[in-house]
Amino acid sequence: MLVTTSPLVKTYTLDEFWELPEPEGRYKLELIRGVLFMVPPQTKRSMTQS
Repeated sequence: MLVTTSPLVKTYTLDEFWELPEPEGRYKLELIRGVLFMVPPQTKRSMTQS
């Protein structure tokens, strides 16, 4: 599978990811194939959906 990113999107190494500060609020950061994503906190509704 070939994955490409825009030249405007910075890709991160795992070491760079671990050095990032924690996001504010209850958001969390995820690193997927070098691309950083900010994920909103789960709600009670999303936790109960299957």
